[in-house]
Order: sequence, then C-alpha cells, then structure tokens
Amino acid sequence: MLYVDLMQAFGWTWEYVDELDLPRVQSIYAGLRQRPPIHWIGAAFVKFEPVKTGGGESGGSAAGQPPSAMFDAMAGRLLDG
Repeated sequence: MLYVDLMQAFGWTWEYVDELDLPRVQSIYAGLRQRPPIHWIGAAFVKFEPVKTGGGESGGSAAGQPPSAMFDAMAGRLLDG
C-alpha cells in the first residue's frame, strides 16, 4: 500500500516512488498524518472498508521484489505511528 498511497496522494509514478529512501518516506508519512489527503478524509468519513482479495498484496518493484521486502530489515515495522 505504500506505493499506492504515495502515487494517489501526489500523482507520482511507480519509478519515482521506488527511488525514495526510507527516511524521506517516513517524513512524508509524518506530514500526511498532520495533513491527510482529501481522499483519506473522505474514506474515513464514509467508513470505507477495502475489499479483501484473499491473496495478499500483488505487484512489486521494478526489480520484481515486493515493496514489503524492502522493509524486512525493520523487523516488520514500517513506520512509527
């Protein structure tokens, strides 16, 4: 969801998000917690629940590695929250 969040919030491409380092992503999410994008606010207002696909997240980085694999070194913790 990291890639999708950033692409939807800012209109960035997959390749641009792929070039971001973790400290920059953490700073971006810290800012988004203070000033969330309007689509997050709208989804919270209507109590939107995403459809469960059952197969886990699909997709991956350009190198074929899923984005979640980048954060395995963090002991499963993506961001402080």
